[in-house]
Amino acid sequence: MSVIENPSSERLEELTALIALQQIEQLGPVGIAALLAHSGTASNLFRRPVNLNSVVGLRAKAREQLSVFLRHPRQNRFWKEAEQSLAWLADQGYCVVLKTDASFPKGFLELNDCPPLIYCAGDRKLLNTSSLSIVGTRKPTAGYVPLTEQLASQLASAGLTIISGMAVGIDAAAHRGALAVKGKTVAVWATGLDLVYPPNQYDLAQQIIQLGCVITEMPVGTPALPSYFPRRNRLVSALGLGVLVVQAGLPSGSLITAHYAAEQNREVFAVPGPVQNPLSRGSHQLIKDGAVLVETEADVLAVINQRLTAYGLPLIGTSSQDHLSSSEVPTESSAISAELQEVLLAIGFDPSPFDAIESRLGQSVEKLSAALVDLEIEGLIQVIGGLYSRTYH
Repeated sequence: MSVIENPSSERLEELTALIALQQIEQLGPVGIAALLAHSGTASNLFRRPVNLNSVVGLRAKAREQLSVFLRHPRQNRFWKEAEQSLAWLADQGYCVVLKTDASFPKGFLELNDCPPLIYCAGDRKLLNTSSLSIVGTRKPTAGYVPLTEQLASQLASAGLTIISGMAVGIDAAAHRGALAVKGKTVAVWATGLDLVYPPNQYDLAQQIIQLGCVITEMPVGTPALPSYFPRRNRLVSALGLGVLVVQAGLPSGSLITAHYAAEQNREVFAVPGPVQNPLSRGSHQLIKDGAVLVETEADVLAVINQRLTAYGLPLIGTSSQDHLSSSEVPTESSAISAELQEVLLAIGFDPSPFDAIESRLGQSVEKLSAALVDLEIEGLIQVIGGLYSRTYH
């Protein structure tokens, strides 16, 4: 049920007032918090006028628009836009969760710039479960998408809610991995709930809304602007017990998320990669800085369970839960012939061109080509950009 279905008149006024305040330029979560420190609630701003000059930190544009808004709030365009937003959200069955609500993410309350509310589509109970954020590049190297899906599936099967930003590449793979095992996943957007971004992720977004949850701090109608994504990243990190970076260059948005995690006292994990690959540099830098090196899901679960023990919370992946361990996920099939096993071994664990595999084996072009086709049919390898790599199934 939507939080905005049949609300009390007091709650409806508070919701409308907060959403209206979100429309004011240069105000933001910190400015709204400063106002509420004086008034107690957003609706009280209309009953007990605040001397805006006494509110520390208000920027000139925000102060100017606030002074106009507070004179006749219900006649102001910001109020009307807020009413329209609430009507749209109610029609979609979506909800608004206030900072003071029990279902508001506890992790967000620790932020200095905690949003006053979030917009939510799906199961908001997931916002306060044991979670892990998985992030990475939008253009991953061959092999890292299936690797991410595998890790996400294993961690979701163990009981973790998988958090990410629904970007193409590693983010989308993390969501898909959780959904593949009927696990739980939450997508954090940098746009309003009415705008799926990127647009080609529409089907994935609908799956997440049906089986998991999508949240954003941005009002309805907010477009995808570059400055909003770093803001989104702080929420991605704050929502989980830790952040796992699969592939990231230097610099990258994934590293911003990891740095937020460190500042928020969250665990930071990183998957290493080939030293020649520029997309390994971000992960390697994190490992140098103290991030946990991750080869299997067991590396993540061990650290997460230490943290849960310290918090007195139930452990993840215990014997009472059916989860997929790395030892149960073969990287190659024992059912294939010895000849195909030999070719698979020659491919190695990094994407390889045909001539490199040929030189390792010394086989004829015809024989090797046939073997590679057989391995691809078996689903054990994939070919992307002329490079052969394992699928990590």
